[in-house]
Order: sequence, then C-alpha cells, then structure tokens
Amino acid sequence: MAARDKRAIYRGFDDGWQQAIELTITPVLFVLLGVWLDARMGTRPLWTISLVLFAGGAAVATAYVRFQARSAKQDAGKPWTRRAQRAAGDDPDAR
Repeated sequence: MAARDKRAIYRGFDDGWQQAIELTITPVLFVLLGVWLDARMGTRPLWTISLVLFAGGAAVATAYVRFQARSAKQDAGKPWTRRAQRAAGDDPDAR
C-alpha cells in the first residue's frame, strides 16, 4: 500500500475519533457543568437540561457542517454537480 493511501486512511481514523470525542465528551462536560450550576443555584434540572440540549445541538450542527463541506469538496467537478454550476453561471467548461 502506498504511503499516500496510508495517510488517507489514518486521516480518516483521526477524523472519526475527533467526531466521536466531540459527540460524547462535550455533552458530558456540559451535563457536569449543569449539575454543578443546579446544585449551586438550587434550580434542580433547569441548567442541566438546557446545557445538554445546547451541547447536543451544537455537536450535531458541527458534524453536519463538516459533513457538508467534506461532501462539497469531494463532489467538486463531478458530473452530477455540473448542471448546478451551469445554472449558477460559473461553469468552467462553458468558456
């Protein structure tokens, strides 16, 4: 296997681990922060629930934006994107 192929595989593993950690550790940290805030303020589940929803939503939104960017980069110049480029007026083949 070529070194370039190995680098691509390892980069994929790195991206996967990064997303797994972001989707698990971030909400857990926000849960702990919410529990601590609720204990200090006496507002039992209010901060915990709101911070979990915020962290979960932010993690999912981040994963979605990264996925869209990666998909757009991979699809650049493919036949199924040329029609959209022509409609937008930035078709490099039309020149």
